[in-house]
Amino acid sequence: MSLYPFQNLTPNLHPRGFFENMAPLTPVLTNHFASHASHFQLVTQEPLLCSTILMISSRHHTLPGPQGTSRGCFIHDRFWKHCQHLITRLLFGQEKGSTAKIRTLGSIEALLLLSEWHPRALHVIAESLQMGLGR
Repeated sequence: MSLYPFQNLTPNLHPRGFFENMAPLTPVLTNHFASHASHFQLVTQEPLLCSTILMISSRHHTLPGPQGTSRGCFIHDRFWKHCQHLITRLLFGQEKGSTAKIRTLGSIEALLLLSEWHPRALHVIAESLQMGLGR
């Protein structure tokens, strides 16, 4: 594993893009994870906060290149599903078998971020509902 986990992401789908463009609009986070030196800690010790930052960033930034918008939506949906999984584990206290701890201060910050920067899925009809509507 690389020492820098975000090396293959475009600058907008990156914690740096979030902290430069979106974090000034919300009082929830400190600038601790804005520095390059703390990104490894963000990935390894704050999984819910990391996933939430990347999910929000992928929703509000357009990827470069052809089909950048659709790729961004796909990435956003994948991060949202992962965030839902982590939130479920958090609510039911299911972290005992895992090495990544989710009951942290970063998890509270992630939940506060979700209350301000909600996922796209809240505005789109869910896949299961679309099937029932005959579409």
